Amino acid sequence: SGLRREEALGIKYGDINKMRKTLSISRAFIQSQLDGKRIVKNTKTKSSEREIALTNHCFDLLEKYKEFKRACGFIVTDNDYVFTAWDSMELIDPNRFSAEFRQFLKKINMPKLIPLKNLRTTNTTFFVATGQNIKAIQKHEGHSSFDTTMTFYAQSNLDEERKLINV
Repeated sequence: SGLRREEALGIKYGDINKMRKTLSISRAFIQSQLDGKRIVKNTKTKSSEREIALTNHCFDLLEKYKEFKRACGFIVTDNDYVFTAWDSMELIDPNRFSAEFRQFLKKINMPKLIPLKNLRTTNTTFFVATGQNIKAIQKHEGHSSFDTTMTFYAQSNLDEERKLINV
């Protein structure tokens, strides 16, 4: 979905619109680097507050996870966070995703460990490379500036150059 890690952790079940198959991003969950306290806060920027469309696959995974939590005996309400520990309804350490991603990369013998945040960058770069509407990408990613989308993600490659000279 291209969400920032802290945005994904801030999702509550009530943020998922089943009829529209969308997700509202309105908060972020972080861990303070000063004292280790877990904090729910506003998104990175005002434009980071947004509604994004979900793929059917992503929507189905969220529904299955909700069913799993209920099968474990938890009462799941719209006010509950989605990404909680598997054996409780407690928010998990934000660094856990990064640690598990590193373990996954080691398990598949990836020669270079890639930071989890690079998945967001890759997602955006693919959107741009396939010629999608830049304003739609900017909104989807929650970039406050058109320049952010264009400067960091609209990178030239050999295929793009071939298209250019063929025109």
